[in-house]
Parts: sequence; C-alpha cells; structure tokens
Amino acid sequence: MKIVAVNGSPRPNHNTAELLEGAIEGARSKGAQVERIDLYKVDFKGCRGCFACKRKGGKSLHKCGIKDGLTPILEAIAQADALIVGSPIYFSDVTGETRSFLERLLFQYLPYDPEVEDHTYFPRELKVGMLYSMGIPADPIDERLAPMERFLGQVFRMQVKSLKSQGCYPFVDSWEKYECSPMIADMLAAHEEGFGAQVKAAFELGASLSEG
Repeated sequence: MKIVAVNGSPRPNHNTAELLEGAIEGARSKGAQVERIDLYKVDFKGCRGCFACKRKGGKSLHKCGIKDGLTPILEAIAQADALIVGSPIYFSDVTGETRSFLERLLFQYLPYDPEVEDHTYFPRELKVGMLYSMGIPADPIDERLAPMERFLGQVFRMQVKSLKSQGCYPFVDSWEKYECSPMIADMLAAHEEGFGAQVKAAFELGASLSEG
C-alpha cells in the first residue's frame, strides 16, 4: 500500500501538520508506505487552462501538461493506493496552495464529455482522506468544502473521508504578542485539552485508508 500525504499548510509543524502526521502514523501502523509532501516547499502554479490534458492524440492526454515541481507529485499520486490532503481553513476554504494543487490534480482526469463512463478518466479507485484545521465551527463552511470533495469522489471513484478539527489555536507562540481578543486564551486552553483527540481521529482515518 502506497500513500501520498500532502500538507497544504505553510507551516510544516503546526496544527494541520500534526493532524497529517497522525494520519501518516495510522497508515504506517497498517504497513503502508507513506510519502509526505509540503506544498509550500514546491515550486508550482495552478491550472492555466491550456487543455493539453484534453487534446486528442496529444502527449499529455489525461495528464497535466505543465512541467514544474508538481509534476512528480501528480505522477506519484497516479501510482498510489491512497491520498491524504491536509489544509488549514483560510477565508472559509482551503489554502490557495492547496486549491491550486487540487485544480491541477483533478482537471487532468475530468471529462468534458458527459458520455464518459463514471465521468472520470482516472482508471481505478483511489482512496482519499481530507484533513482540515480551523478556528471556527465547521458547520458554516461545510457547503464550501463539499463541492471539491464531490469532485474528488467523482474523479477517484470513491467517497472521500474527511476530518474537521475545530477550535484550533492559530498562533505558534503566545497570543499576547498579537492584536487579538483575550478570548483567544480560551481557545488555547480548549485546543490543549481537545486537540490530542483530533490527532487520534486522524490516526484512525489514516489506518482506515490503509485497510482492504
């Protein structure tokens, strides 16, 4: 079992990364081989609408035609058994880097022909897990995240498993250093009390993606 784990946070060791590492440990506990990628260390841009992946007879048919730092990552995902993506929530959505990655990942397999079987060019099933860290309740943004998860499920032929970690402390050090409400102190206390359970839930998600 080969899994690609993508960190869509600019922070390599904060909330999202901790959730992702929990999922990675869960996957490895079941014997999976996991490659972790930090998107903010990769030199790439989003989809540019060149349609090379749709050109009949083209060398990039059903593959992204852009050649940059994301190319080997897309190739690794094409050969993987599962994909895990983690992102903090910025402005009620995933980070821009995560969005650009998902555009490149999905558009190469997305048909412009409704007659294509199962509405995808991806040739098999690929398990997908999504991890989100956020300071706000998840309910208001569920509708914002649902369309991308539906595309992931459509393209990769399986229902996406997701975990939303709410009430995450946003800073890497003391809240008193920043212009913010003192109520952030309550968020820190809640985070310290409950985040471990979220990492454990991510562990279970990673383990479940490695089974069967």
